[in-house]
Amino acid sequence: MSSFPIRKQREEVVSVMLWGSIMPQEWDRSMYYLIMVDPQAYLDLILPGLRYLGCLPEKLEGPHLVMDALLKTETIEGRHPLLVHLESETYHNPKMPERLLEYNKAAREKHKVDVISGVFHLQGDTAIEPSPLIWETPLEEWSRVLTFNYPVVEMKDLIPEEIRDRGRAALLPILPLTNGGAERSIVQGMLDNLMRIKRPDLFRIAFRMAMRKVSAQGRKWLEKEYPMEYDALRMDPLYWILQEDSREEGGVQTAQQIAINVVAKRFPGLKQRAQKSIAAVNDLERLQELVPELSVLSQEEVDEVLERLCKDQLQEETDL
Repeated sequence: MSSFPIRKQREEVVSVMLWGSIMPQEWDRSMYYLIMVDPQAYLDLILPGLRYLGCLPEKLEGPHLVMDALLKTETIEGRHPLLVHLESETYHNPKMPERLLEYNKAAREKHKVDVISGVFHLQGDTAIEPSPLIWETPLEEWSRVLTFNYPVVEMKDLIPEEIRDRGRAALLPILPLTNGGAERSIVQGMLDNLMRIKRPDLFRIAFRMAMRKVSAQGRKWLEKEYPMEYDALRMDPLYWILQEDSREEGGVQTAQQIAINVVAKRFPGLKQRAQKSIAAVNDLERLQELVPELSVLSQEEVDEVLERLCKDQLQEETDL
């Protein structure tokens, strides 16, 4: 059954997507919402020992300096003020430590208070570079000119039972991202708990995260078990094009063109490079994530993503 009543509607949505006008940030939006629902729960996960006091505006001075979350806290012991800057990163970004440093410096300058920056890494690909970030020189006396520490939470390393034992509803939707959290029993328990406590907002996010992480058989089970939520998910234009079109011959090609046009619309000088790099990606799930990723990264970061895609393709050809 089609998600749209007539084919013309479907074609209009595809047309808009191909022109790069829709640049969804589903993972970022979801994580931001979860953190805002229960900031203390996510503080305890990444930086135990702090008490949440409130939120500050995420926009800082400078181009592209928009944080995912900036929380006003104090230490439980001693009640010392501290700002906590949190980012969520879907895929590995080798420049994440430098980005955290840039945000940290800007937040310190604006608010005149100590700041800790940290990141939640959502997917199970290459881990974020571990803390600390170190800048060095060849001079013995000045061999280390900067050391920047930052906490990282790799979702793939979290244990589902430990997350559930915390007893915080806003943590439940991240269960599918954890180690073994996409198993049917865990997903069903998560969704049942959210229905029982009547949190449709969290249920919606949890369902979407589960749909992204479970197996093909698991997706069929979710579709059958929760038809209303599945139908609502299919009304999302990006999901419909990239998921339902995947059963059609041109699904991957459509997704590739969407990603290419997002880059071309934001950074015209990278269009040819994007065409070459993205055309080599035939994994539909990876293409699903590339669209929102390419929609928010800086030009330098997009250039690095395209370079990484080229290297991955060369490695695959070498391995054959």
